[in-house]
Order: sequence, then C-alpha cells, then structure tokens
Amino acid sequence: MVGRGTRTCKDLFGPGRGKECFWIFDLCQNLEFFLGQGGAESTSAPESLSTRLFRSRLALIEVIDQKLPASDSENPLRLHRHTLAELLRCHVAACPADNFLVRPHLELLECFSRPEAWVSLSPDDYEALGSTLAPLPSAYAEQQGDTDADARRFDLLLYNLQLALLRGEPLFQRLQLQLRELAAQLEARPNIPQVAAELELIRDLLRDEWWQDVTVPMLEEARRRLRGLMGLIETISREPLYTNFADELGELRERDAAALLSRDEFQQFRLRAREFLRAHDDHLTMQRLRRNQPLTSADLNELEQFLVSHGIGDQQVIERARE
Repeated sequence: MVGRGTRTCKDLFGPGRGKECFWIFDLCQNLEFFLGQGGAESTSAPESLSTRLFRSRLALIEVIDQKLPASDSENPLRLHRHTLAELLRCHVAACPADNFLVRPHLELLECFSRPEAWVSLSPDDYEALGSTLAPLPSAYAEQQGDTDADARRFDLLLYNLQLALLRGEPLFQRLQLQLRELAAQLEARPNIPQVAAELELIRDLLRDEWWQDVTVPMLEEARRRLRGLMGLIETISREPLYTNFADELGELRERDAAALLSRDEFQQFRLRAREFLRAHDDHLTMQRLRRNQPLTSADLNELEQFLVSHGIGDQQVIERARE
C-alpha cells in the first residue's frame, strides 16, 4: 500500500496540481514493525544454523573453563572442551580468505587458526569469536560432508541442553522434553536397521531413571550416536484447527483428565507396560494374546487391574490407554 501511495498522479488535486501527499491509515502498526521509527529498517536477518552452532560450542567452552581448572586435563569435561575447541579452530581455518565478508578479518582468522590460541581464551577473545568470526562463512562442514541440516539442528539442541545443565537453567526441562519427543518418534520405528542398532540408548532417553544423574558426557554421547538418525523421523502432519470464538467468557466445563496427559507421560507408561508384560507373559490374559485369541471385557478389566496393582500406571493413564 505504501508503494501504491507513492505513485505519481497528474492533476490529482486540480489542473496543474499533481499528487503532493497521501495518508496511510495503519491500524496495526505495520510501518513501525517493518520500517521502524523514522523509516529505518529495524529487523536484522536471523542467525544462520552455522552461526548458532559456533556460538553454542563457544559458550560451552566458556562455561567449562569457568568450572574446571586447566590443570584438570583428565576430566571428561576438559576432554569435551578440547574437542569443541578443535571443531571451532577448524571452522575458522576453513573460512575462505577471498570472501568479501572474511577479508576484513584476516588477522583474527590467522590468530585463531592456530591451536595454541585456544588453550586459554580471554574475555576479548570470546567477544571477537562470538561477534566477529561466528557469522563468517566457512567451508568446514562441506569439507567434512556434514551438511545434514536435521543432524546439525540436533547438534544445536544437545549443545543447548548441555549448556542448560551446566548453568542449572530452567530451560533444561523444556529441552529435555524436546529430546524425549524425538526419542519417542525414533522408538516407534524399531524396524529401521539404524534405529534398531541404537534402540537401547533411545529407550534409555525415555526413562526417568536415565535423567536422574545425567551428565554432559552422557548427553554428548547421545548427540554423537543419534544425530545421524534425525532424518529418519517423518514430519508429523496435522490437520488445520479452525476456530470461531466469540469474545466472551463461556461456561466452565470439566475436562477429561485423561486428555490432559502429555505425550511424554503416556510414552513413559507405554514403555513400562511393554517391558512389564513381556516379563509376565505367563499371565492368563497374555497367554490368550500370544495365541491370538480374542479378549473379553473381563480379560481387559483383569489386565487393567494387573497393571494398576503393580504400579505401572494409575487409573488416569489406564483410561487413556483404554481409549
């Protein structure tokens, strides 16, 4: 609409008086959003995945340096720090010197292409690496054949999960749920050979016990072993949800508690129930199932009570399983 308003129009305001001005009725503040105050652009391009990976690895190095002395060289965190630093050094060394974005920063590139520059980083080093070198293009991923965007996004998730764990941030819980959701989707595809090879680790990620004493090396091992499987997860398509809400408070209604169970909670029940029933295949109802005999209502009720009595699930989750 702004483009249409700026078009010239001869004699618009009378003979010899072309368009002199125009009004914009901007009820939703689109101009402020897209152009900013005074007509200047206010939004910047989003960070690339490569930049975000660089900064997350750099942040991990910084947190590890704060927590552990450099003399503790045998600590698994120090070994992890060395691996991260080497990845970033290779990334910097692979920046093309003839690129117009890279050319102004050749001195920094030369400095951080040397391994000794990464032994101890100062606050100025972190600033230069994070703000100046992180956004620069690098050919390292292409040289290593590491161009799988799904795998690299999984890397970012796991690095952020490691950061949240080291910093004790509440974000850890949300990132943990994201990882468990991915694990649940992989666990549902056990017939794929690559998934079957890592099924034990995948099921560990779905168990609460694995997370009780989780460490950064454990998360790093999960990242390395599962990153190549992310492309096997099919995008879940959802039907569009159409709404037509009136702008008023409706009547309060009681919701079915079973419908409020999260997918993660139900996945935990599903995993526990499967293992429990495999261990009790001598149960009468399980014997009927193994012989491919139909179950009666009494059989189902007995199976439900069997699971509840052994603490595999409460009545709420059993009701959802019944549905």
